[in-house]
Amino acid sequence: MAPGTRIKPHQGWVTTVYRAHLGLVVPEDCALRVGDETRQWREGKTFVFDDTVTHEAWNYGSSDRVVLLFDFARPGYEDMPQDELPVTLAGFVRRGG
Repeated sequence: MAPGTRIKPHQGWVTTVYRAHLGLVVPEDCALRVGDETRQWREGKTFVFDDTVTHEAWNYGSSDRVVLLFDFARPGYEDMPQDELPVTLAGFVRRGG
């Protein structure tokens, strides 16, 4: 994330995973807000959160912020219904052969 960048509040739609961010390169004044909680990134530290909760991120520092972003299966996901693809994304996905 470039200096001076802000990702506006948004939320994901996949309920069967949790999202993780591992801080790799973290200048001062970088943070992530999930719901009502705001945390500063730290190099070598990981945030795990529910992407379906409204969240936003910013880098008001003077250099790039780099995180490794990955998802992993939410415990008990096997018993959860499959997520429906949002209509706004359906045009980008081709199903079947």
